[in-house]
Amino acid sequence: MLESQVNYSAEGYKKVDVVNRRVTLVRNARVDYGDIDIKADSIQIDMKANELFAIGRKDTTGKMKGKPVFKQGTQEIEADDLLYNFKTKRAIASNIITKQQEGLLHSSKTKLLEDGTSNIYRSTYSTCDADTPHFYINLPRAKIYPGKKIVSGPGNLVLEGIPLPVFLPFAY
Repeated sequence: MLESQVNYSAEGYKKVDVVNRRVTLVRNARVDYGDIDIKADSIQIDMKANELFAIGRKDTTGKMKGKPVFKQGTQEIEADDLLYNFKTKRAIASNIITKQQEGLLHSSKTKLLEDGTSNIYRSTYSTCDADTPHFYINLPRAKIYPGKKIVSGPGNLVLEGIPLPVFLPFAY
């Protein structure tokens, strides 16, 4: 049993498959579950596994539209795709962009944990707001405490795509 009711809506296609216990939402889909709000172009909810999968879609120019946006309390992330488990309250997101302190954090894989922290893999932190930052700190692995701190192992500075021989043994 889930802790609270799952509310969902979509502007386009809605399909409820009672036999397989799945709900499919297409075009501006939205799911509310407690303090969690998920928006995306397409969302599929598997009630047997208590999982939600959200994804955006590419338009005719090849640009992603309707990327999944996961919001929990003050934490908000935008990803290419998102898999969320209602029971464990954990999520896995690909290619996220999130605002941390005064900078932007780009990460290829992120695991959102039930306590609100996040483990990130292959990420960059920069104050440059371009899609591809001109300068950043390369963080192979790190842990995010939203609104408080980012803790990382070894990292290095990168300027215009060129790694500099300046390594940081850890970052806080």
